[in-house]
Amino acid sequence: MDAFAEGRAAGGDAGELVRTLRRDLGLGDEDGDEGDRPAPDFPGVVGAMIDEMAWELGATDPAFDAKSLAPLQHLATFAKPIGVFEELSGTDLLQFATFWLQEKGALTSDEEAVALVHALRRFCDWALDAHEVDVGSELLDALDGLETSLPRIRRANDALDPAAREAGDEDVGERLEIESIDAEGAASFETSGDRVRTAAGDELTVLFDGALREHLRPGDQIRGRVELDGHALVYRCYPPEAAALPPR
Repeated sequence: MDAFAEGRAAGGDAGELVRTLRRDLGLGDEDGDEGDRPAPDFPGVVGAMIDEMAWELGATDPAFDAKSLAPLQHLATFAKPIGVFEELSGTDLLQFATFWLQEKGALTSDEEAVALVHALRRFCDWALDAHEVDVGSELLDALDGLETSLPRIRRANDALDPAAREAGDEDVGERLEIESIDAEGAASFETSGDRVRTAAGDELTVLFDGALREHLRPGDQIRGRVELDGHALVYRCYPPEAAALPPR
């Protein structure tokens, strides 16, 4: 007597026995409950979706220029570990735009920074329309500001002392928010109008390098430390939109 007959003789439920038999044979469930199964893990899926978006827009929009999406290759690199498209979140995109790009020094020109903002906006709209995946919830409000702050912060990071920029990986220094910038550029700490606020809420007077000061604005986020003479040693600068990121 086979296992199915033995199960029936023992009073087992026929439907459950059939489903068990089909699973044992590798045939899947007859009632087709594929939707209850987790999506397959496909690292690099975000890059594949960007390619799909480019293909779809190229096929449906006569005015579409594939070069406009080129900056999204940075997003594909950032999101490469993600294996399920639905797991890409708005917080991921906010971290990418406000933090990761700056840490990697990915942007090489102001034009690329602005093009990336435009491409991100289009990507968020497409993901929602084509796949009902809302990746823009935490990012869309920030994109208008990033259109001007991202190029400026790119220039600020270019103006950092090269030794500090190379020495400070993302775990070095503390996160500070700029409260005010001395427009005149004080010659000494004692007369400086440069001020930052720590994560604990303490306001400190500091002295920024002149080459960096011209690119900074109140609200910008920096990673660095305050030296004994009051000089602000800055390892990396981030746009003010980075304030929305959860503490690291």
